[in-house]
Amino acid sequence: MQLGDQEAQYYAWISGYYFMVNDQKMLEPNNDIDKDGLSNMQEFIMRTNPTLADSDRDNYPDGVEVINDKNPWGAGVMTETQKKLAASIDTNIVANRIAYSAAVSGQTASGTVSGANTFKYDLSRPGKLSVPRLNLQVPLVWSKDPSEFESDLSRGVIHYPGTALPGERGTIYVSGHSSDYFWKKDPYSQVFTKINYLTAGDDIFVEVYGLDSKTYTYRYQVVGSGIYKPDDQLQFIDNSVNKLNLSTCWPIGTSQDRLVVSATEVAL
Repeated sequence: MQLGDQEAQYYAWISGYYFMVNDQKMLEPNNDIDKDGLSNMQEFIMRTNPTLADSDRDNYPDGVEVINDKNPWGAGVMTETQKKLAASIDTNIVANRIAYSAAVSGQTASGTVSGANTFKYDLSRPGKLSVPRLNLQVPLVWSKDPSEFESDLSRGVIHYPGTALPGERGTIYVSGHSSDYFWKKDPYSQVFTKINYLTAGDDIFVEVYGLDSKTYTYRYQVVGSGIYKPDDQLQFIDNSVNKLNLSTCWPIGTSQDRLVVSATEVAL
């Protein structure tokens, strides 16, 4: 993230919270200390507390309030000033961070998110996601950390770290844009715009490189879809099968909800 003229102001502001963290790297602009979906830089923009997920203690995390145009510092909707500040925030990325936090929480609580098997994949190389019905072939980036979601989504669709990998029991969670800001010159800004057209029985293929340089291909068939709030852990439940979820912000042009298309692994 480029701070530009705000760099000195940002570091002066964030340094006031240094005593509350044990690693100075956590204060970098792209990190999300309190896991509320807002990066530290976005907390600076909104002047919310970067170490407290719910600045106004109303039981709604700051990121959830921002993507729903609610006031993160009090009751009701955003003020006009807050709306102007929030206009510079990429709420698509905020929604992805919120969903990722829900995935991690679900994994910790129930142990049902991540796969049980270990495969020797080369995750430094993007794989490929193919959806024949939509005539879609797109790079599948194996994200390492939510701080990299924004840059990774500019290179394709992303796999949430910590969720299952191809061939594993559990839910593979893949996210892509349904829309993005017009000022972003992103070739993948509408990559998942049409996943709502997928119906039961449609094929989805995932390719991943192995450390042996071989390409491993997995086939999944759509079984259904649903609309979820970004922090709803139900979208990560695997029911003890090999499952693939394709997710995007929904409706198009908003970030309040996630459209999730679910598929299960079948033989090639």
